Amino acid sequence: MANTNAAFGLRPIGYRGVAPNFETVPMKCVYNATAIYKGDPVIFASSGYITVGAAGTAVSQWAGIFWGCEYLSVSQGKVVKNAYWPGSDVASSQDVTCFILPFQLSTPSYYLIQTDATGIARAGLNMNYDIAYAAGSTYSGQSKVYLDVSTVAATATLPLRAVDMYGSAGNMGQNVGPGTEAGAYNYAIVAANVMQTTGI
Repeated sequence: MANTNAAFGLRPIGYRGVAPNFETVPMKCVYNATAIYKGDPVIFASSGYITVGAAGTAVSQWAGIFWGCEYLSVSQGKVVKNAYWPGSDVASSQDVTCFILPFQLSTPSYYLIQTDATGIARAGLNMNYDIAYAAGSTYSGQSKVYLDVSTVAATATLPLRAVDMYGSAGNMGQNVGPGTEAGAYNYAIVAANVMQTTGI
């Protein structure tokens, strides 16, 4: 059965050599900017806040993965917790607290991400890739970011490194289900391109 085209951004699945805890870190979001969805990469803005990441952004600017937020809603008149930040609905004097899954440098985090219509093959592993950005769902709050397989490169200039294919034998016991078929829209397991992050 073919894989379904239903991107979900970056989803944490584990760490190398240690048990995952997926602890989030509170950071301040830009309050009047583009919406940010659960699973979107976020970057450090020049203002000192974080904002949604985009294709072509070096991983050294990435803060991590957005995983929800909390803010004082102007429209509702109360503090709300939400799966995504709509990009507005707070007063200019108020901050938006976003919860981020930070990139781990000493112990790389692994993330699951859907690929594009080309799909990833085993020959594309241990190469670097960029994301393709699409606005997420305002209904579910879920990201629609996916892996742009056409950007593959052996250089250290792209933010994500493909380390495995979802469904590989022995990989977390998953060898059937969504994203495991070869070809279009299959799932890749990626990590932040640590060489680019640390500048070495």
